[in-house]
Amino acid sequence: MPRPFMAFGVLAVMAWAPLDPIGFAEAMRVYALVPEWLTGLLGGVAAFYFAARHLEKRLDAKSVAPAEVAQVMADVAALKAMGAPTPPPEAASMGDGDFRFAMSSPEPMPDGAIAEWNRRRKAGRH
Repeated sequence: MPRPFMAFGVLAVMAWAPLDPIGFAEAMRVYALVPEWLTGLLGGVAAFYFAARHLEKRLDAKSVAPAEVAQVMADVAALKAMGAPTPPPEAASMGDGDFRFAMSSPEPMPDGAIAEWNRRRKAGRH
């Protein structure tokens, strides 16, 4: 029930301002004395409350039927049966001169230089 009360409270505040401007101004001046950290804390509590309720409702509404799970699993098995793409062939190793040139060039590194860098990094000799 807090959501309807909060909604009606906001509407009541909006109606209160033109009906009793002096009382509204007094109340707002008092609310201005509330420390900013406390206002943030109260806003955070309200936000987490409503976000949790929203998430709970979404999770309840999103139930998956066992037949749908079985269909997805069959689709995944069929995709696996089609075969995975073959990895690209390993690039030939580069000599030190070519490797240093590729590393110092402002141009993007070619695949061979990247493969050589990975090879050297794994071997511990950058």
